[in-house]
Amino acid sequence: MTAPAQKTLFLDIDGVLHPFGTPVLSGAGYTKWDLPEIFLWRPLLEAALEPFPDVAIVISSSWRAMYDDGDLRNRVLGPRLANRFAGSTGDESGLTRAEEILEYVDMRELRHWIALDDDETVKHAEREERRFVWCPPDRGIAHPTALMRLRMRLQQMAK
Repeated sequence: MTAPAQKTLFLDIDGVLHPFGTPVLSGAGYTKWDLPEIFLWRPLLEAALEPFPDVAIVISSSWRAMYDDGDLRNRVLGPRLANRFAGSTGDESGLTRAEEILEYVDMRELRHWIALDDDETVKHAEREERRFVWCPPDRGIAHPTALMRLRMRLQQMAK
């Protein structure tokens, strides 16, 4: 469980680390981990987080239901981010992505957090709660505005 003082980044995968709709499964249903299109923009996240070694990552993606913690840590986050893995949000049936993240934040009394996601509910929530950072699903974190907002929020959280 994440400590309340922990700085946390909630991370979606599809539409953030690669374009939404990127085919990640083979015809046989196996994940194609070695495709260059998967996690295409993970280096941008690695670079953005590098100055902030105390930021943990909680997976808030539907990937949490398909893969175990080992795959999320080692294959999704990869070697440069694996040590930041702090778990994943629960399967909160009936909640929107933004509501799910806020419930996690409330349950753990987190004060320092950012959510990086392409979900439409995050786009709307960003208007009221600046810790939400919305990414266009086709450009993800590679979109200049999304990357700029993430970096700005990380700097604010570090203060």
